[in-house]
Amino acid sequence: MGAALEVEVPTAFSVDADSVPPEVFGLSAYASPISPVSRVSRREAQQVPAVKRSRDLIAGSLGTLPLVTVKPDLSVDRTSWLTQPERDVPRSVTMTRLVEDLFYEGTAWWKITRFDWAGFPAEVVRLDPRSVDVLKDGRVHVTGDGHRGMADEWPADTDLIRFDSPNDPLLIAGARAIRQCLILDAAAQRYADGAPPLDYFTPADGVDPGTTEEITSILDAWHSARQARATGYVPAALQYNLGGFNPEQLELAEQRQHAVLEIARVAGVDAEELGVSTTSRTYANQFDRRKAFLDFTLGGYRAAIEDRLSMGDVTPRGTTIRFDLDGFLRSDAKSRWEAAEVGIRVGAITPEEVRQGEGRPAITAAAPAVPAQEEPMPEPTPIAASFDATATTMDAAPPVGTVFAVDVEERTIRGLAVPYGVVGRKAGKLFAFSQGTVKFDDVSSVKLWVGHDKSTAVGRAIELNDTEAGLEAAFKVARGPEGDRALSMAEDGVWDGLSLGPSEGAKYVLRDGVYHALDIPIHEISLTPAPVFGGARVSSVAFDAEQENPMETENTPTEVPADFSALTTALSEAITTGFANLAVPQQRESVSAGRPTEITEELPYRFDGVPGAHSLIEDMRSAQNGDSVARQRFETFVGEAFAVTTTNAGSLNPTKNRPELYVPNLSYSRPLWDSISTGTIEDKTPFTIPKFSSASGLVSTHTEGTEPTPGSFAATSQTVTPTAVSGKIEINREVLDAGGSPQADGIMWGEMLNAWYEALEARVATALAAVGTAELNLASATDSALVDALTGYFAGLQFVRGGNRYTGLVLDGQLFPALVDAADTTGRKLLPVLGATNAQGESSGAFDRVQIGNQTGRAAWALGSTTASKSYSFVPSSVWGWASTPKRFTFEYQVKSVDMAIWGYGAAAVLRDSDVKPIDYTTSDV
Repeated sequence: MGAALEVEVPTAFSVDADSVPPEVFGLSAYASPISPVSRVSRREAQQVPAVKRSRDLIAGSLGTLPLVTVKPDLSVDRTSWLTQPERDVPRSVTMTRLVEDLFYEGTAWWKITRFDWAGFPAEVVRLDPRSVDVLKDGRVHVTGDGHRGMADEWPADTDLIRFDSPNDPLLIAGARAIRQCLILDAAAQRYADGAPPLDYFTPADGVDPGTTEEITSILDAWHSARQARATGYVPAALQYNLGGFNPEQLELAEQRQHAVLEIARVAGVDAEELGVSTTSRTYANQFDRRKAFLDFTLGGYRAAIEDRLSMGDVTPRGTTIRFDLDGFLRSDAKSRWEAAEVGIRVGAITPEEVRQGEGRPAITAAAPAVPAQEEPMPEPTPIAASFDATATTMDAAPPVGTVFAVDVEERTIRGLAVPYGVVGRKAGKLFAFSQGTVKFDDVSSVKLWVGHDKSTAVGRAIELNDTEAGLEAAFKVARGPEGDRALSMAEDGVWDGLSLGPSEGAKYVLRDGVYHALDIPIHEISLTPAPVFGGARVSSVAFDAEQENPMETENTPTEVPADFSALTTALSEAITTGFANLAVPQQRESVSAGRPTEITEELPYRFDGVPGAHSLIEDMRSAQNGDSVARQRFETFVGEAFAVTTTNAGSLNPTKNRPELYVPNLSYSRPLWDSISTGTIEDKTPFTIPKFSSASGLVSTHTEGTEPTPGSFAATSQTVTPTAVSGKIEINREVLDAGGSPQADGIMWGEMLNAWYEALEARVATALAAVGTAELNLASATDSALVDALTGYFAGLQFVRGGNRYTGLVLDGQLFPALVDAADTTGRKLLPVLGATNAQGESSGAFDRVQIGNQTGRAAWALGSTTASKSYSFVPSSVWGWASTPKRFTFEYQVKSVDMAIWGYGAAAVLRDSDVKPIDYTTSDV
């Protein structure tokens, strides 16, 4: 395809430069040099050495620092999941990519792929920031490039972690400086390709310049003479001239240094680190330079990462994540040890901590030498093993009758959960309960918690008696260390109180400053050391039958070998330490959507002969005399006592608009664009792509003593001409001024972007359809015949000259469903979604692609679903698409309306027709 490829996409509206003069925007031309430049791509920015060096300094320095977990007691834990956040990826690589995303894009994203037993993150995967889009309804959409080839959507508050940089993204804030560097580098390259000669000859006046062969002979002789001696001779017929760089070329170096300095300013890096000398610095303390770099350059990124990882959805409350800066700021050994000596002297640090910081093991006392001769074994030491629920230790020879024994028939706690007719205070408010106000569905559904914490549930209710005195409760305590501890703490009088746990929908009425319970559903009752009501106390704890120790027989200790005695002692110490350090895990924080507790206040007036808190007549009179408090009380009473229904006030309640529930148009997927090679363009200037044409005789068997016959090679080129895509919509000014949420212009711009992406997908489909290579006709084959035909085609590609390079496969609406439905004679799917056993491949769970062997076929909606549509197998490097970033224009040159327009450029081309194989599933279009 040597001819130019032009693809026109029809649009309903067009905007040209003649319709709106640039003076409308206060510009002398549309290409104003002072207008903001567009964002540069990360690939472009990385081509600038100053940007690459800035990225390595910031991302590399901060990303390689270890992370530590600081607990509430200020102890440091280095064994958290952050030692390797991503599976199969080193921690330094993951953290460096995180800082790089903040540096370039301003945001970074992690998706949580695994949670630990407490509900906190245990493993993540990095998402490409350019593939993440936050939708209007709060969901987050991730395209295929961002999550290992699969598109997905998640709620923004579930399994995604978003990092935000306090600094502006470099690709936007530094776009002008980066583009300036690229322009200057291109100019330097032009000068390097055409460097001026240091000296040259010109013929003297009236002398024949000579032929090319004569000039070449003179230059060769001059070159040989200058290599042999320093002094040269120039005949009178020649004029010798000295050359060199002109002032314009010499000035280029200064401009490039200035551009590098601008990048250093934007990135926040010392220009000296980028090779630009800005001071006469002759001495610099390395520690001071590192400290300044850490505070002023890395400080913002470091704080953003530490603060985000310390939030409650990532780390338990009270625990913080910090970078370990010791290695980065480490001074020389002499200075460190002098500081450590002072720290030990004032008690700020211990010698063990100093050795740990230096990466050295703890000093242990030398073990005594073992005697050479054998010594007699010591006599067995008699012990009696017992389990004490309060100390959780293994003790020797405990007093008989005091051993804690688990009795499944006796593990109960009884008490008064809430007394009736008693006023209690909680959170500064007074509460009172009466008989019949506490409700529950089933006795066993009410659980026994500790301190109203659901993670500490230790039992269930077996009796709930609603008596005149109060709600009497009995609980069966579960087995295990948590239940044993609850029984022990209750028996010892520590957790001797009971407290109700109301469910959602609890109702109270306010009378005389006291909230009286009306309808209180409960789901739990908790043990507590300080109940709201003084009478809500535990009355009995049954868990010890004062029986003999089941591990003893007539109080006679059991003799065991000495080695088992030592093992038992070590086991006792380990269990004691483990339970002493056992802490109830915090739950991952989340936002509850439960409805709030409902409280109904008592009406201010009564009409049953009993005096109310206020007089209706007095409040009416006071309201007329300007008493605002009485007026509010009276109007509130009228509004609550005399209900207004929707029937008699329908005209006052119009249909409510819910703009936050706006349903936008679908966001188009782009399987064709994602499957080919893509690039960027900025205007409609045609560009030429050189490519191979033909070659022969480049390699053959060598004959000794014979010079090889020269082969032939020919190249050609292909010109691609981008075309513009535009569109415009007219918005009445009344609609625009009305505002609202979402804004009308935002809605319409979103639909324009959808049309823009649809047009790019159509360009690729048009370019593929223009290829005239021979088709692979499947003749509407189904089931195993269809799968066998495709596998045979893929197997044959291995024997194409050079091997199989056809890794791209896009499927139309005829072939794709046939592959998904393909089954054998027993009805078993040949490409199943799950459990691919003895099958050639599988279908994705989203039904957007099929896998035949290692060949992935994407379902492409732009190819169509008619009998005339085709699928394509192709080499991705031979099919290209280019597009610019769509630009948005708003024109306010008239009164009645405002025009909003979109503008951009796009192109698509097949660089080698033989690398595209059309696949025709049906035959009716042949």
